[in-house]
Amino acid sequence: MAKKQLVSIIEEKIVGTAVAVGIGGGIAYIIYNRFFKKTTDAANKKKELELIKKEFDPSKLSYPESNYYLMAQTIAVAGFDVGTDEEAIYNVFRQLKTNSDFLALRQAWGQKKIYDFGIPYVLTLAEFLHWEMDAEEIKKINNILKSKGIKYTV
Repeated sequence: MAKKQLVSIIEEKIVGTAVAVGIGGGIAYIIYNRFFKKTTDAANKKKELELIKKEFDPSKLSYPESNYYLMAQTIAVAGFDVGTDEEAIYNVFRQLKTNSDFLALRQAWGQKKIYDFGIPYVLTLAEFLHWEMDAEEIKKINNILKSKGIKYTV
């Protein structure tokens, strides 16, 4: 009988410890994403904006500026809620014809706030796509861009 009680006490301690570690790890992850990751993300996003300014050529745009905002919105809606409409996203990238088109889309996207289980994340277009899609789907987007002679990837 004492052996069963000892086993029961040990099991309770292990479960309690596992729960505490899980909760602590979750809190640490949220704190990291909220405060520490932002400095790295901010530096990456600043580099992206500098790239757009440096290489963007408005004379090589295929569409009016408003079209790029519609394309960005189409991508956002395609990834909203449960499931991703990959075909809608592919169709947006199929419309791009030049490097400037791609940069205009990235600029139109900017940094969108996306919520995951109530936690807000500010994501660039590439970050959002990697969030929503798997490696094969990203590869397909990059192949579409490459087939159009666009040098950028997501």
